[in-house]
Amino acid sequence: MNSIENKALIPPRLRDDVQFFSGETSGHLGKTLVVAGQRYFLVDAMTSQLLQSMRIEWGDYRELSQHLVKEYDLICDIESLQLQISAFPSSLFSKQEPRNPFILSWRFLSGPAVQVLARPLAMLFSWPLFFITLAVFLSSTLILFWCLPQLTHLNWAEAAWGQAFALSLIGTLIHELGHCAAIARFGARQNGIGVGLYWIFPTFYAEVHDAWRLPRWQRVAVDGGGIYVQAIFVSVLIFLFLLEPNPTIVLAIWLSFTMMLNTLNPVMKFDGYWLLSDALQVHNLHSQMKRIATQWLDVFLGRRSYRGMSVSLSIGLVIFLLLAFVFLSNMFVFYGKTLGIQIAISEMLFSSHASNFWPLIGHLFVVLVLLVLGLINACKLAASLSSFRSL
Repeated sequence: MNSIENKALIPPRLRDDVQFFSGETSGHLGKTLVVAGQRYFLVDAMTSQLLQSMRIEWGDYRELSQHLVKEYDLICDIESLQLQISAFPSSLFSKQEPRNPFILSWRFLSGPAVQVLARPLAMLFSWPLFFITLAVFLSSTLILFWCLPQLTHLNWAEAAWGQAFALSLIGTLIHELGHCAAIARFGARQNGIGVGLYWIFPTFYAEVHDAWRLPRWQRVAVDGGGIYVQAIFVSVLIFLFLLEPNPTIVLAIWLSFTMMLNTLNPVMKFDGYWLLSDALQVHNLHSQMKRIATQWLDVFLGRRSYRGMSVSLSIGLVIFLLLAFVFLSNMFVFYGKTLGIQIAISEMLFSSHASNFWPLIGHLFVVLVLLVLGLINACKLAASLSSFRSL
């Protein structure tokens, strides 16, 4: 028992691989970025000095306290020092993998392998190519929407759904390569690409935690790099469709648009969340949006004045709500349209001859999956929105 108590009185030693970087590089004045493996922490100057003092072993907290007074003129009693250190994340002292947000995950491409694939795409991250790409994507999308009503001969029942899903998944993989290409372009490291289950959504992901070391707008470029490169892929699909109209390619384009809009949503921690968080330089975006929404509600109810409220957070709230509206609208349209198409195809196959038995089973299975996903999504969103009842 005494040995355990004595051990508790000895300050823990910092991991050997912990690194310290100035927060000014990433746009956080007066802060220090502490990197422990794949975990990143922003701390103030006093905490940084304390952590750097813990690179060596100390006999007890008294020795550490005396060192802090001598080196940094930091006066701290032993009890307060113990409480402060006990509140530090354990990953600063022992190697731990970062908390995985996925229910299931598998990294199938290592960092070096992704580096080879992403290197040619890094050249796309320059202002001239960005504006050219944006112009091509927007113009091709407008041409597509202009042409579609005139192509009345297209039959959704003839679309190969398996091929369309495969094409959209290729676009999603290219999306993740876009994140890795962006981070490579700015000199930070990536740790590969994997696939996982987030909420109920199977999704690819890129390990680009090192983006925390980058300046503000370079982080924004990494956040948006996936959709940027995926937009190029969709532009190619649109070009192929315009050359030879095909319902399978139209379906792949529609699925790709749906996935791109979904990743832009800030409701879940997808690209839209991090884009908005980094652009506004706001951490814990959800809690900050809830706080500013509460303040504006108080303004409308006459409980407080709008003076002194954060302009940037107010603008962020408007963008957050707009993106959330687009996400929810797109989700309802996607589920509704897909469900309607699948039911229509199933009815057509059911009324035809018996050789369509297995295709009918396949489409009915898709209908069942969509109904289950819709129900689970509704429950998840209801649970998320319940946190705002205090407003």
